[in-house]
Amino acid sequence: MKNHYSTLGVLPTAEIAVIKAAWRVLCQIYHPDKYEGDKAHGEAMIKEINEAWEVLGNPEKRKEYDAQFANGKGTFSQAQAASESPSDFRKELLDAFPELEFTAEYYPDIWTTIDDLKRISRNLAAGFVAALLETKAFKQRVELADRLSAAFFTIYFGTDEKILGFAKQLVDLGLRDAALELNQAVNTFGEGIEPDLVISKIQRKHSILDVVRRHKEDELKRRRERHEREAVEKNMDSIRRTFEDLRYMRETVGPGNMQALVAAIEPLRRGLSIQMDFEKVERGFLSSFAKDWIVLTGPHETWKFYYDSVFAPVIQDHQRY
Repeated sequence: MKNHYSTLGVLPTAEIAVIKAAWRVLCQIYHPDKYEGDKAHGEAMIKEINEAWEVLGNPEKRKEYDAQFANGKGTFSQAQAASESPSDFRKELLDAFPELEFTAEYYPDIWTTIDDLKRISRNLAAGFVAALLETKAFKQRVELADRLSAAFFTIYFGTDEKILGFAKQLVDLGLRDAALELNQAVNTFGEGIEPDLVISKIQRKHSILDVVRRHKEDELKRRRERHEREAVEKNMDSIRRTFEDLRYMRETVGPGNMQALVAAIEPLRRGLSIQMDFEKVERGFLSSFAKDWIVLTGPHETWKFYYDSVFAPVIQDHQRY
């Protein structure tokens, strides 16, 4: 039995206005003139979307459908196909909901939530946007996303905690074939499913543990790179401020007060003794005042260059008096 709620990315408890909004945005996303993915897939999705709206948009048909669907489980293949389009999903959402751009200015984390839901299902992400904008539940946006995600996984993978946890891991890793097999096992074995048996079987068959290991290694690498980048940015801010302080000292202290100038130089010089690899720093991190010094290889050379070019003239002027 087809899961019309999943097709539209809405909760079974969704009000008709939310269902209509989700149907509208999905029709725009999969419209033949706009959809950039496989044309056959787009046509099939439009058919599924309109069929879902025909049932859920009619109170009597929806009531009858709910009675039949209450104890059923969805087939994951439909959700799988709906999440794998190469098209620009953000643009599609903005075309369907122009107000989303303004909303995201005040709630920028919405895009992160949309991206997280899209990894599960494009339709689920579209349904979230439709529900959020229709109900104006901006304060409860995280809870709304969690409810939609939980309902999605329950529909396709039941209520067993081990199975649900494994399903979320598979979807997060992008292992759609393994997730499809897990969904098939849930539908086939029903209440008699043995979680440990099914999980271990799928892990071996699809080499899940190897994928998890590689995923963790990649994540650690990304974290290290992010930390290095943040450290570089932090150090560049410190050096930039020191450069500006030194320039200010030259302009304000002048040759008439050499003692004050020398006293000011030493702590600022120590401030420049920051160990960093200048080759890793992009020119964009520096103010225009410091851009010419990016070619230098280290803090001591940087200090020497600055001292020679900025303070030496001051000292020479002082020696003339």
